[in-house]
Amino acid sequence: ARYDRTLRRWYQLCNRQAVVSGLYYAFIYSFLSQLVVPTALLTYGSVLVLRGMHPEKLIAFMLYQGQLQDYVSNLLSAITSMYKSSGAAASVFELIDRTPMQRVGAAVVEPVNF
Repeated sequence: ARYDRTLRRWYQLCNRQAVVSGLYYAFIYSFLSQLVVPTALLTYGSVLVLRGMHPEKLIAFMLYQGQLQDYVSNLLSAITSMYKSSGAAASVFELIDRTPMQRVGAAVVEPVNF
């Protein structure tokens, strides 16, 4: 019974994480960073080109921006993985630090102190 409750809770948390990750990648990553930012840069860059800036500078800036965007995305993914790992490590240390119970027959005896 306890295992089933824990398993159901884990399943619910995995589903919640999948929904939040999906919304993040759909809206923040795909829409904002892949569409809005380059469009805004290209629009503002075209205004600057019409005012006399060399188009080569705009192309170079757009390429640098694309590389920087990839690096920031990788950094954010690494930070997310680090938070997940720290949560898992906390659970493991919690299990290691707990006081074990000792069973004698059908009765539970006081915790064993090491």
